[in-house]
Amino acid sequence: MERRTSRHFHALSLLALLLLFNGIAAGADNPVLAPPLWSVGDWWVVDCQVYNEGRISPSKPGWTARQSWRFRVENIDSLAGRPHFIVFIQPEQGNSCPYRFRVWFDASSRYVSRYELHHPEPTATKPRRGGPSVVEHDFSDAEPAPLLTGIFPALPLTVPLFDVRQESVSFPAGNTEFDIHQSMEAVDAATALENADPNITGRIDASASNSNRLVRLTTPSDLVELQYWNANLPWCNYGERIIRGQVMRRYWLVETGKN
Repeated sequence: MERRTSRHFHALSLLALLLLFNGIAAGADNPVLAPPLWSVGDWWVVDCQVYNEGRISPSKPGWTARQSWRFRVENIDSLAGRPHFIVFIQPEQGNSCPYRFRVWFDASSRYVSRYELHHPEPTATKPRRGGPSVVEHDFSDAEPAPLLTGIFPALPLTVPLFDVRQESVSFPAGNTEFDIHQSMEAVDAATALENADPNITGRIDASASNSNRLVRLTTPSDLVELQYWNANLPWCNYGERIIRGQVMRRYWLVETGKN
């Protein structure tokens, strides 16, 4: 009973801290890019396509089939003294990626402070060849910055920095793989709907036009990521990665729910 009470108190303390951070974010100094509203049990599915330049397989260049990823908010935990959402990401049926991911998002800025890569369980035909089953990367002691990486091209895990007060802000390469410039602008519902999946368009159409934001992440290496965010949705409703003027990846929010 004592252990259960202590665990309950810990959960309530984290919830109170989370509400405090949300209250600060909703104050008079409102951010130009507020974080999406998440709670434990929320889930969403994102479909992703990668452009095949002819190097992935001996086929002609073109778009690969869509692959689905399920995101699920597992818990709220404290990391580096701040509340974080823990989100588990796994491939849906038809997605051949063998890996799963667990990501710690700062509750206020959605900065990725930590992530884990989970290797598949070994089998008789596919034994694990050394190394840990879970590989962890921790960035909790670094200055917050957007997550923009090319390690897993088919995983749509680009994340801008939320809770910012400027429409345009730069982040040095010391905290990221390369210099990143983040900018955003308000867009109308028609623009937000242009590339959205039909399963999500109703959620955008019913919202106020000033709740739609276009976020642009750019680097000196001609890599650009565009994302359309809506205040009613847990993830960007559409995004695309452009490299040297060519769209190389695109992804859509296709489903949301709560367990």
